[in-house]
Amino acid sequence: MIPEVDIWRVAYLMLKRHGDEADTESAIRAEDLAEAGDRAGEAVWRRIMDAIGQLENTTPPGPLH
Repeated sequence: MIPEVDIWRVAYLMLKRHGDEADTESAIRAEDLAEAGDRAGEAVWRRIMDAIGQLENTTPPGPLH
């Protein structure tokens, strides 16, 4: 099991390296691992994709006053 902090570190690094393409690059890696039969690796990259999405979301939660 990969610690949550490492998922967020990779997500941050993917955004720094690939910018707007970070989610696409992560999806490619997840797909490659899925095709190779590495379900655990694929799951890690899916978690990274979720973290990237959250880091990219700049909409504040809840209603604005």
